[in-house]
Amino acid sequence: MKRYLTLFMALALSAPLFAQTTVRIASGLARPLFVTYAPGDYERIFILEQFEARVRVFNLVTNTLEATPFLDIDSIVVSSGNERGLLGLAFHPDYQNNHYFYVSYNDNSGTSVVARFTASDDPDSAIATTRFNILTQTQPFENHNGGCIQFGADGYLYFGLGDGGDGNDPQGNGQNHQHTAR
Repeated sequence: MKRYLTLFMALALSAPLFAQTTVRIASGLARPLFVTYAPGDYERIFILEQFEARVRVFNLVTNTLEATPFLDIDSIVVSSGNERGLLGLAFHPDYQNNHYFYVSYNDNSGTSVVARFTASDDPDSAIATTRFNILTQTQPFENHNGGCIQFGADGYLYFGLGDGGDGNDPQGNGQNHQHTAR
């Protein structure tokens, strides 16, 4: 154990522990917010565009951004405010078989929505008409809208809703334990 600790300390002192290199792989994206991949698919990454409300595909084999979006729901998503729009994307753990994926967004009325969609047989295309709303939650203000969605190791879908508050959280939502799902 001591040897590993010494090695860790030597590495930490010789280079920044969290050093990162940023490499531009694509251009022409409108406010990219999140990047992920579908389980079992290591040839493509999916890029979420917040205000255009599109999910784009970047092909890692050809190093190209596909011209046609995987999903385009711009007509139902609000496109203003820094903390609204298309905010989250998560692929079902069994995506290879059921083709389900989930997005979180603020609809045109500002309501937070988590919806399930189904991808088509074409791996670069989803079927927008398969939308099935899982959850809707009105928001009291236009900011502090969370949107991160992820599947946990337990197979459940988790959603970070945000406190829905304005500056300084005037309704105290962020401190209210009764709003916590149990």
